[in-house]
Amino acid sequence: MSKKENLYTITHEFKEIEDLLIKKGGEISEAEEQRLDELTAMIEVKVDSSVGYMNHLEDTIERMKIRIQEFSDFKKARENELVRFKEYVLGCLEHSEKDKFSGDIYELKIKKPLKIVHIEDENTVPIEFLKEKKEFKIDKKALKDALKNNEINVAGISLIDGKKSISIKIRK
Repeated sequence: MSKKENLYTITHEFKEIEDLLIKKGGEISEAEEQRLDELTAMIEVKVDSSVGYMNHLEDTIERMKIRIQEFSDFKKARENELVRFKEYVLGCLEHSEKDKFSGDIYELKIKKPLKIVHIEDENTVPIEFLKEKKEFKIDKKALKDALKNNEINVAGISLIDGKKSISIKIRK
């Protein structure tokens, strides 16, 4: 097997010989039959290595998901640490009963709290303070069922073939 014989070129040549077999009415030369056997063996090797590579990629993706979660957890811990430290510094400043401290570079001040709205029961809010929020989402499963059963006929909406996928099974 040369370097140029990747899965694409092998299957392309395999298809050419199969097409030739059809054109010749099921008769091919011994050399062509031998090449077809060689290509079949190559495809079997490529199938195993291709599945191995897919498994490797899936494992890599899973490890990446774990690392992303670890970084996310680490980030969240640092954010919580920052909040707690700010609360600690604020507590120290409040304990000193001063509103302002100055260092050589920075100055810390205790700011007055901002006014925020506290609502005990949202049903008591007057209607003029409510914002309308509409959100529509297409129910593709129901739409697919309706199209399959010829219940609707709308221009621009149709059933089409999705992407082909690979099914991997361990041979027995």
